[in-house]
Amino acid sequence: MSLEPTPDAPAPAGPGLGAAALGGATPQPRRRRVPDSVGPFFQRYGVLIAFALVILFFALERPSEFATLANLRDVLNSASSLAVMAAVLTVPMIMGDFDLSVGYNIFPGEIFLARNHAKVSTVYVIAGLGTTKFDDASHETVNVGAGLRVFLADWSAVQLDVRDHIFSLNLLGQPQTTQNLELTLGLTFFF
Repeated sequence: MSLEPTPDAPAPAGPGLGAAALGGATPQPRRRRVPDSVGPFFQRYGVLIAFALVILFFALERPSEFATLANLRDVLNSASSLAVMAAVLTVPMIMGDFDLSVGYNIFPGEIFLARNHAKVSTVYVIAGLGTTKFDDASHETVNVGAGLRVFLADWSAVQLDVRDHIFSLNLLGQPQTTQNLELTLGLTFFF
């Protein structure tokens, strides 16, 4: 009788008959492996499949209330602003970049260009979080800034904006905080 375990049989248990006593490693139990193509499929389409299953569940559970045109119209009306924001953010998120900033008008009023000539204007501050790509790496970025917007007419405005994009960078083994200034001059048309 041999004390060597076979590949299909587990090692015998008991004192003095462990893996060291037998001169070999204890075989690992066989695991059922999921095909490699299943993981990426659910990473890519898992949310859509879950969304479809939720819709199917409620359509079957309450067909007279959920699966109606009136309900669809209510859902689309209530989610329209969120849908616009999601559509706008889709491209930057796919690219791995984003910039989420919030502004506040601190001095809304008028600016006087001449003695009897005033234009509606506002001075604002802005701050936010985002990413900056540098040297093939993305860095978390904080941005702060201020700006001036002068309305030339009801349908146009000129804007001057200054922002500081602050992120940490590790060049040549030395971590440092980098500040990148951005100056923007723009012309806006309202439709």
